[in-house]
Order: sequence, then structure tokens, then C-alpha cells
Amino acid sequence: SQSNVFLRILKGEAPADVVDADDPDLFTFRDRKPASTIHMLVIPRQFVRDAAELKPRDAELVRAMTTKARELVRAEVGDDAFDERELALGFHWPPFYSVPWLHLHAIYPRSAMVRRYKYTSISFKSPEYVLERLGRLGD
Repeated sequence: SQSNVFLRILKGEAPADVVDADDPDLFTFRDRKPASTIHMLVIPRQFVRDAAELKPRDAELVRAMTTKARELVRAEVGDDAFDERELALGFHWPPFYSVPWLHLHAIYPRSAMVRRYKYTSISFKSPEYVLERLGRLGD
């Protein structure tokens, strides 16, 4: 719907701290309430409501979002300083999200995270979990 804040951000109608707008398929901006020093959201330009809606054919989208998130965080932290173990990547699983538009959280460093209750294994699923689930769903 037109009231979706991510749609408004994509159209340039709502403010966002944009990290990467050059990708034809993905759009990345900073979370308004960061859970750590770096907190980016990677969203597809095409609407998908949430990770539970994804079909096996969407595995490539999940992989692309994951790669983009890792690249952007690594670029900001610097190759030498980047520690993969400090990178938290995940999708909020329904009903545990506030914006109905697929978005991958990229949070760094994990050790400095606040509001950890929002990022537990019940509500926050890793890209690996999502890909494994898509593999189980088959075609």
C-alpha cells in the first residue's frame, strides 16, 4: 500500500539515510533505530511481504541480499578490521516485524547490540535458516 514506509523510501517520498541506491534489484539504507554501531536494511525493489512468503525460486534473492549486506558492512568497517563473527544478519519472522516489506538486517558489531530481545532465534531468522527452509519447500 502507499502507506508502506519502505515503498515511500524507495520512491524518495520518505527520508532515509541511503547506503546504496545503485543496485537495480536491491536498495540499502540505515535503520532509524540502530541496534549497534552499524545497522543497515537491505530490501528488494520488488515487493515481498516477508521471509515466510518466499518461495524456492527466491533463494537467489536471499543470497543476493546477504552478499550485498556483507559487502556494505565490510566496506564500512574495513577489510582488516572486519570480523565475520561480529556480523549479525537476519530477517524478522512474522509476526515479529513492523514493516511488511522483506528486509534483511545487517548489524555490526554483534557484541555491541542493544535491544537484543528483538533479535532472538524465535523472531529473527538467519539467511541460512531461510535458504534451508526454501530448500525443504522444494518447487
